[in-house]
Amino acid sequence: MIAVMEVSATRAADRTGSIEVQEPATGRVLRDVPSHNAGAVAELVSAARAVQPSWESAGFPARAKVLRAAQKWMIVNSERWSETICSETGKTRDDAAVGNSVAAQSFG
Repeated sequence: MIAVMEVSATRAADRTGSIEVQEPATGRVLRDVPSHNAGAVAELVSAARAVQPSWESAGFPARAKVLRAAQKWMIVNSERWSETICSETGKTRDDAAVGNSVAAQSFG
């Protein structure tokens, strides 16, 4: 069984504010994402390292199952993914679609 790394909301003390994500074409603020200090990042890295041995010991078939599920999610949500890429980077729809295809293929 693969251990799951749960990432809970980071404590307020670990936040250094937020980062505005803007649409390059208009400058419109799309959302704010939390910005974390070094302590919060170190905590997340530590949690990831703690579950890595279970990922390794799960074996190829179990890891492949997880990656296929991620691939399926990317394909099912490709329109949503494209919209996000376009709005946050200014890429064209075609550019975003190619990126989605390459990303989905990399999972399997």
